[in-house]
Amino acid sequence: MNFKSLSSAEMIHISAEMVTPRRKAHTALMALPSTAGLVPLVATAHEALEAIEGRTGNGAREAQLKALSDRCVELDRDHDAYVRRIFGVCTALSDASQSPEQAEAYLEAGRAVFPAGFAAAQASYKEEAGQATLVDQRLTDVHLATLASISTPDGTLADDVARWKKIAKELGRTETERTRLAATPAESKGTDAVAARNAWIAAVSALTTVFELSAPSAETRADVLGPLEAETAKARRPKAAAPEKAPEGEPGPTD
Repeated sequence: MNFKSLSSAEMIHISAEMVTPRRKAHTALMALPSTAGLVPLVATAHEALEAIEGRTGNGAREAQLKALSDRCVELDRDHDAYVRRIFGVCTALSDASQSPEQAEAYLEAGRAVFPAGFAAAQASYKEEAGQATLVDQRLTDVHLATLASISTPDGTLADDVARWKKIAKELGRTETERTRLAATPAESKGTDAVAARNAWIAAVSALTTVFELSAPSAETRADVLGPLEAETAKARRPKAAAPEKAPEGEPGPTD
């Protein structure tokens, strides 16, 4: 698990489950002789990080992190809607076409935009952004003409591709900034914050490694590592439920 991608607030949330009495993770860890002795180490790291994060000036940074994360979720929702819309229209027209040649043209155009098909909606944020950069290398004049010939309520499918590219590229930039900010302690806390984060990572890494070696049951493992795995997964890709329909079109430049 990539602990460095976590924000300090996410770290605190994770370790709170491990060090707070009567919570499932804490109870499970204290019940194992191999991990009970490591809980105080995590508690010390947790308290130190919590104290530093509480200093004046950190609120703005955490608010910015939340805003960036929320924007990623919003952009990803729109991105995924366009995947379903563009690839779905191409495959539907291919299925409905009476001409084998025309059916293949629709399908090839859809695959040129999304080689992975609908699975493109499940990619990481950065991979989605990367596909928007690569798509121009895949689209031929024939593909572009096919997409431009398909009318939609907002113009043509070629217009939808342009909107999708714009959204995907913004998603990549936003996720890059979110990742950078999450890994960079607030300036006002300086080296203290770096040391506190590193101490937390070392303590939690040691505890989770020893815990895994104890061969816990599936239920116990979920109690202890569930919050940790959920936060690290969210830090990699905070997916949100997709909308039932594509967003309203808003023509814009492709770059």
